[in-house]
Amino acid sequence: MKKRRLLSMLACVTTAVTILSTTAVAAAEQDLGVVVISGDEEEGSSEPVSLDDIKIGEEVEIPDYAIFTPTECAVLDEFKKKKPSGWETQRSGNTAEYVILYLSLINQKTKAVDFNADISSVVVTYNEKYQYAGWNFQRDADSGEPKGAISSDSQFSIDPMYEGLYMVGCTLPNAVIEGTEPLALTFKLGENDITYNIRK
Repeated sequence: MKKRRLLSMLACVTTAVTILSTTAVAAAEQDLGVVVISGDEEEGSSEPVSLDDIKIGEEVEIPDYAIFTPTECAVLDEFKKKKPSGWETQRSGNTAEYVILYLSLINQKTKAVDFNADISSVVVTYNEKYQYAGWNFQRDADSGEPKGAISSDSQFSIDPMYEGLYMVGCTLPNAVIEGTEPLALTFKLGENDITYNIRK
């Protein structure tokens, strides 16, 4: 009888050790990084806003959409652009320059957002008369070229409460760059209208 009880106790201990060992292995194999669980419910769309005169370094919250911060505006004759073959230098040439507004967007939705796809209708207006079509690219802080543009096949959506980096720009004639008349960059971010006065 004592032998049976001893064997039974040994069997229970062995089972418990096996369960603990299996649990430990499973925990070790889990992804311990941030794992985002997207909301299943349909989010109510936020009311569109009109940001008429954004300022560099000023953070603006667009409710239920994003925290929007223009971080820098630069006039450049070249910037890096990532292509399948690697980083290449994009040059404006001798008769034009690039005006680029760098942006930070923190996703406040409960689902991942492709902000680069949300940017549209980029236009620069000079002297309230001449208009030039612009462009936008996503940036990647981990790419080795934090101010460089990544190609469309490399762009990625931004998970909730994470930051995405972007550049909105336009190629402008030298006469516009060197002029003194008002120069304004406008674009849409989702349903929101954004205006940055490059020069008033």
